[in-house]
Amino acid sequence: MSSASFSSVPLSSRLLRTIRDVAIDNARQLLHEAPLLLRHHHHARAALLARVAIEEVGRAVQAFDALGRNVTDEAVAMRVKLNFEDYAKRLNAAVFPLLLEEPQRRDEVMAQIDDLVEAGQNPRDPALYTGVDSLTGRVTTPNGSIGPAAASRRVALAKDIFARGEMLVLFTPPKLRTRAEDRAFALRPGELIAARQGVEAWEVYIENIRAGDARFDSALDEMRRRTTDGER
Repeated sequence: MSSASFSSVPLSSRLLRTIRDVAIDNARQLLHEAPLLLRHHHHARAALLARVAIEEVGRAVQAFDALGRNVTDEAVAMRVKLNFEDYAKRLNAAVFPLLLEEPQRRDEVMAQIDDLVEAGQNPRDPALYTGVDSLTGRVTTPNGSIGPAAASRRVALAKDIFARGEMLVLFTPPKLRTRAEDRAFALRPGELIAARQGVEAWEVYIENIRAGDARFDSALDEMRRRTTDGER
């Protein structure tokens, strides 16, 4: 999805539903192929397909979330488009359905996601290309970039992420967002950080979910309260 071409395309419910459906279907196909590669000892390629599958689940989750937003608002629409193009945001969106149902897995899951985000900064994916290690001077090969156990863990994680993501985006109605939620969503990262004033939004949101209240505006109220209490 090219940002140069997509930025000028108006968002609509029909377009967002199509993005959701084709992304989740592509993830399903990738996760059919990845175990085949594992069984034939192509660990790096299997891990690569698992990573792309996670990205596609993230794209589907982003489209699903946007279906509940006022995308006729230019600021909201632009934030949706920017998030589609952001690799780290796609990965984090992908794990949201899994962690919503299994929050006890956060440390395990986010450790792998952090590794993927860091690896994504390399323009030449080691799963596809040979290279030369800058420290040792040795030639590197794709299958030497990841071991079979690590590749199997990544494929397993991708399957878990897909299962939870598919249930959310295909079998759950999108949550209709309030104006306050859309305003917070459309904020630039710097503005959002300033609004949070050091309070970790994810922690507050997960705590609210555990308490049976998944409303984002409640999380915002709780963040404001914590900030106020911290200033006293």
